[in-house]
Amino acid sequence: MVIPSRILRKWDFSKYYVSNFSRDLLSKIWSDPLFSVQDLNAALYRKVKALNQVRLLRIQLLHLKNMFKTCRLAKELLDSFDTVPGHLTEDLHLYSLNDLNATKKGELVPRLMELIKAGTLHIERCMPRDLLLAQTPLPCPGSQVSRQKSRRQRCPPAILQLPTQLMLASSYRWD
Repeated sequence: MVIPSRILRKWDFSKYYVSNFSRDLLSKIWSDPLFSVQDLNAALYRKVKALNQVRLLRIQLLHLKNMFKTCRLAKELLDSFDTVPGHLTEDLHLYSLNDLNATKKGELVPRLMELIKAGTLHIERCMPRDLLLAQTPLPCPGSQVSRQKSRRQRCPPAILQLPTQLMLASSYRWD
């Protein structure tokens, strides 16, 4: 059985003999998000490239999910976010043993990237029609009038692209 402390301290997924009680306990908690990498060993993000990549993708997913909660056209897309465990899109540093194992095997990154690509495609479809900015009553940074009062007033293109560019440019490269 893999030992959680070995994973979180040394990124060691070697199997060790454990008691029956420990084996049963580890089997029961395998999918439970119990381990905060930031609190237990933040240096692991620097040491393990795949784990840092997952962290950066999760940051993007968190922002995308929050953005899609305000978009009336993103209901189906939000449902697709439920294909991954909720903690992956809500709490950046919380992992289950299953998540850590999937990261080690290289299985988690493609699943998260698939969601991000679907999300960015949705944003690209909504941006030309100003649908993203028309959804919320927040003031547009490009004008003095709230979008709720002036749905016909178009925001500058740079403002429309700002959330996506900040999110993608600051955290992950697609090439």
